Amino acid sequence: MQQIDNTLTSQLKNDTVLISDAHKSYKSYTSTNDVEHIIINGSKKEYVKKGIYHLNNINNYHSRLKKWIGWFNGVSTKYLQLYLVWFQFLDNRKMECDLSKKKQMLILVSVHGTWETADKLRLRDYAF
Repeated sequence: MQQIDNTLTSQLKNDTVLISDAHKSYKSYTSTNDVEHIIINGSKKEYVKKGIYHLNNINNYHSRLKKWIGWFNGVSTKYLQLYLVWFQFLDNRKMECDLSKKKQMLILVSVHGTWETADKLRLRDYAF
């Protein structure tokens, strides 16, 4: 329970909905920390909750992530957070096929000269 508490508390925002299986540690954590918890139990043939929380969405996301990381033949756990943020960024923008948006993004990235270390990037709070 302590490991889940230490890991999740710093990562979850106030309006987060935690979707998990029926493991008792998640139930205990969400009731203690006032986090909305949706339980999807695939072993009981439950696949959808409230019409928007689908087990297929979770499995599909995991499949895309696993395939994407496969292109690198695995990743170092030291830099795993950076790879996850990179994937999330790409996944959130996969439908943006407008060339002007891509050009604008490249220009914005190029204009501001910044110096970032891997540690600063890893420890940063990302909005996505």
